[in-house]
Parts: sequence; structure tokens; C-alpha cells
Amino acid sequence: MELGIIRIIGIVVFLYLVWKNLKDDYQQEKLIAYGWLMVLVFNVAGRVIYGIENWGIWNENPMDWLSFWTRPGFDFIGGYLAIILASWWACRVNGWKIWPFLEDNIGNLLLLLMFFLGDDFLRSRFDMGSGLILLSCAIAYLLGTSVKGKYRSFMWYKSGKKGFVFWAVNTILFVCLAVISTWLSLGWSLVINWTMSLLSLVGLFMLGEIIPGLDINWRKK
Repeated sequence: MELGIIRIIGIVVFLYLVWKNLKDDYQQEKLIAYGWLMVLVFNVAGRVIYGIENWGIWNENPMDWLSFWTRPGFDFIGGYLAIILASWWACRVNGWKIWPFLEDNIGNLLLLLMFFLGDDFLRSRFDMGSGLILLSCAIAYLLGTSVKGKYRSFMWYKSGKKGFVFWAVNTILFVCLAVISTWLSLGWSLVINWTMSLLSLVGLFMLGEIIPGLDINWRKK
């Protein structure tokens, strides 16, 4: 079964944490709608991106896209990037400030990803690829949560703006994935992961006004 019990638990935990952690600052009805939208986007995007990557090999028949049980396949990082983009869109639509929202929610997004990876890791009988990605996510999650609420005391992070945890977590995550991709010579994954790690680091520098000249006015929504 494609959606294993661990994935179902992950979806439930994700929806609960989105509501619990953000309900004091955002309308609960919108948060519930946001949570379900992210679950849908994550599953659809992960499936579609995997199909595109394996075009002509995996999806010989159009019905293969819908054959979740007989034709498994999922791009976890593609799904993760999709829900980050969808979260940005949701912020604009709902009038939420982007960086505070992403900072407060990045842990929930990572947990959803880790539950799916954990399910795949177990069902694949400890596939090394899923295991290494899961380890990278765990490292990013632990380091990110360890500095949450403390980074404003960092002298080098001049602006002190919310968003530090979001960019820091993604920098750590994609650096780990880039190192793994380099080690395993994974081609396009290597390029994508190094690019994303660089973009995340630049985003951190720009938001924190770390380097003079990179200070720009971020639009607050």
C-alpha cells in the first residue's frame, strides 16, 4: 500500500501541529485549509515530479500516474520544495507575513517530509538513499530547533528578523543533500542541491543584513 500507516500518522501529526503551533496568530479556519492544501500539494507534486524524472521508463501507460499501489514512486525533495512554494503563495493570498510564517512552520513541513521518508525507508528495507535524506532532514531539524529563539543574540545576524530558522534549516538540509549527491555522483540532484544550498545561504545573508550591500527591502505580506 503506497500510503502506509507511517505516512498517515505523519499527515495527522502535521495537521495537528499546524493548528496547535499557529492557532494563536492566525485564523484557525485558514490554518486547517492550509494544512490540507499542503498535504495535497506534497503528495501530488512528489508523484508528478517523479513521473517527469522517469518519463518513458516509469510511466509507459498514462494510468501509471494513478497506480499508487502497483507503480510506486515519489520525489520527496521535489514535494518538499513544492510545499514551500505553496506556503509562500498561501501567505500572499491570506495576507500573512511570509518570513514569520515560514519560520514558525518550517519544523512542521520537515516533519511531514521525515514521516514519508521514514515510511519509504522501512518499506524499502532500509534503502540507503532514503536513509541518507532522512538523516539530513533530522540534522537540519535538530539544529534549526536548537537555535530558535536564540538567534537574535547572534551579533553577526544584524537585522534580527524572523526567517533565520527557515533559511538556516534549508541551508543545512541542502548542504547535507549536496554532499551526499556529490559522494554518490547523482548528476542533476547534485546541481539542484548545491544551487538550493547557495540560494538558502544568500537568503539568510540578505534577510540578516550580514554583508553590506546585500541589504534589500523584503516585501512583507
